Amino acid sequence: MHPLLKSAERHASARHTIKHNMGTGIARESRQQKRLRLVNAAIGFTACGAAAALLAILFWNSRFYILATVIFTLVVVAVAMHFGRAVGILGTLLGAAIFAIWLYPPLGSLRVNSQQARGSLNALLLGGLVLSYLLGEV
Repeated sequence: MHPLLKSAERHASARHTIKHNMGTGIARESRQQKRLRLVNAAIGFTACGAAAALLAILFWNSRFYILATVIFTLVVVAVAMHFGRAVGILGTLLGAAIFAIWLYPPLGSLRVNSQQARGSLNALLLGGLVLSYLLGEV
């Protein structure tokens, strides 16, 4: 059989499947599409973690360590816009935990002693969560 005819049969059957699924009101996502969404989410989450770790290392023992959270908020917005709302929210939480452990004293603990650092983390959480929710794709 000619390759174009085979292609037409395949497209006709795919069209029938789409019509059938649309008629029932159920949009089914293939396993490959689900896996692709999961991989994209993992990439965005990892990018947030890597950015937070890099910023914590760069701003360690710096006078301007408060700026790390402001820069990270921009990273979270970009990740949320590209990878989705849930990834932006999870990335914000991961980044806040990394900053609390690695950047703000006492190091190695989620507790933060400085009032200024706590305010910075609260601003990161509030800004990252709200902006991820508003600007991220569903």
